[in-house]
Amino acid sequence: MAPRTPYILLSFANPLTVPAEYLKFLNREATNISGHLEKFVLEDHFDVQRLPNATTEDLFNTVEQWQAHKDLLLFHFGGHASGPVLMLNTEEGDTKIANGQGLARLLGSIPSLKLVFLNACDTEESVPLLLEAGVKAIIATDAPVQDAMALDFADRFYQNLANHQDIRTSFDRASMYLETKYHLKTSPPTSSGVYFETMMRKQQEEAATYRRIRPEKPEKEEKVIPWGLYYAEGHEKVLQWKIPNFSRQRADKEQKRRRSTALIGVIGAVLATVITLAVWRPWVAPTLDLTLSFYQDSTLTQFIETGTVDIQYGEAPEAAFSLQNGQLTLKDIPQEFSETELSIKPHFEGFSDRLQRLQIPSGGGALALFVPPLVYQTIVKGTLKNPQGQALAGATILYAGDTTETNTLGDFQFSLPFPEGTTKRMRVIYQQTEIYNGVEAIFPEISLTVDLQP
Repeated sequence: MAPRTPYILLSFANPLTVPAEYLKFLNREATNISGHLEKFVLEDHFDVQRLPNATTEDLFNTVEQWQAHKDLLLFHFGGHASGPVLMLNTEEGDTKIANGQGLARLLGSIPSLKLVFLNACDTEESVPLLLEAGVKAIIATDAPVQDAMALDFADRFYQNLANHQDIRTSFDRASMYLETKYHLKTSPPTSSGVYFETMMRKQQEEAATYRRIRPEKPEKEEKVIPWGLYYAEGHEKVLQWKIPNFSRQRADKEQKRRRSTALIGVIGAVLATVITLAVWRPWVAPTLDLTLSFYQDSTLTQFIETGTVDIQYGEAPEAAFSLQNGQLTLKDIPQEFSETELSIKPHFEGFSDRLQRLQIPSGGGALALFVPPLVYQTIVKGTLKNPQGQALAGATILYAGDTTETNTLGDFQFSLPFPEGTTKRMRVIYQQTEIYNGVEAIFPEISLTVDLQP
């Protein structure tokens, strides 16, 4: 049975129809988190699913469909909340109250889930619901949170997590960062708490036994950061979970494979000698050789020069081979595997890694394989504004090797041959002056605010 692929689910919801409540840093939070996790996605260690305008249907459909084949490691929500409810989007772009109890039961039913991160106002009341449902660890808040501070905390937490720090250490370092940057004080809460309080009623807090890790509330009336790390009694070990160091695991696995191969070679040589001495005549089991050629076009005229290939046949273990000028040769395949299935999984940069199965020819020979290239076509839409919220029309935007101009509303659009999350440089030229030069991750929606002051 093929191993299940782990994944991380990032969900965000912004009140698109309520300008006063729009979180202008939420898109940046999504971009930064995805950027920290990008290296693991590109190397196929795990998947990241991002829902930029999450609806109730989006969340449940994604979890239910993906859970059939993948293991959820971490669930993140960014947006507005109050008490045990989250504010999710609707298909029409409005905002709708979503009771957290149903979502808590869904998440609690997933054994692989390590952490739920609720990056929104007043989410502590959701903690008992999640713990009772079976969630092992939660990051939540006990007060309204500032938009920019929420961005900083999430950015710093995932930066440490991506550097192979465990949950506890990542949380502690993000807390230290905010304590230093904001001087242990928070700005006055925004109107979001007042606005959403009129749309919902508080539910009575359910009893639950749990612990909250720093920062603790001081005795004095001193404002501290509102984030807390919660876990159920007896489940402290989950705080030690970290994203595995896949490169080290691969190196250890390769070293172990080489040792096993060398040992098998020695044992094989000894057995061959014993058999030869016992029979008193040379005898070699019939074998065959097979040459595989890999092409990047369906006409089979242009080789794929470099890369590695995983190959398995019969009862033999899967082994990795490197290409030499687009070809590799399998030598001394036992004749008993003639006309049996050969499983081939290529790993070539820019090409599909789809598993191919071919029949080993009787007597050996040559096989030609066409490996299709990966083709991406990501549509990116965005708006360019100044800090006052005014659209910048007629600006030239250079992004990922492509160029376009903003229209009268400041809108722009690209069609890029790169997957979502790929980091590319963006430049903005307005009235013959470069007003922005930075790195942006490719996502379907980009909101760019540029200060025109030199």
